[in-house]
Amino acid sequence: MNPAFLPPQSNGVLKALLEKPLKLSVHQDEGQCRLPFFTLTFTISMCFVRNCVYKLDDKYWARRRKNNMAAKRSRDARRLKENQIAIRAGFLEKENGALRQEVSELRKELGRCKNILTKYESQHGPL
Repeated sequence: MNPAFLPPQSNGVLKALLEKPLKLSVHQDEGQCRLPFFTLTFTISMCFVRNCVYKLDDKYWARRRKNNMAAKRSRDARRLKENQIAIRAGFLEKENGALRQEVSELRKELGRCKNILTKYESQHGPL
């Protein structure tokens, strides 16, 4: 790296970068951004100031761990909810089958009662 682009001190570097927008000149062959007193190195998801890499890296991995745990909790909660829904659906299907059978039996009984009533009315007249 060119020493002319190294920061004089790392204190407040990130604050300065965040407070006012700066124009970057990107050199693709070097994989770096050049600023008046800073050299930023690109990674997959962040730019790091040379002397603050470790702090940002720790923060990044702490956020990743926290996000991974939250994603796992979310997946587990979704899986639990899906299992509860499947159990409830099975119970409701059984209950639905039993109720359909009960309706069928009640319709048969209603048909028998109508036959008995029809026979009675044919012998004794309408009620």
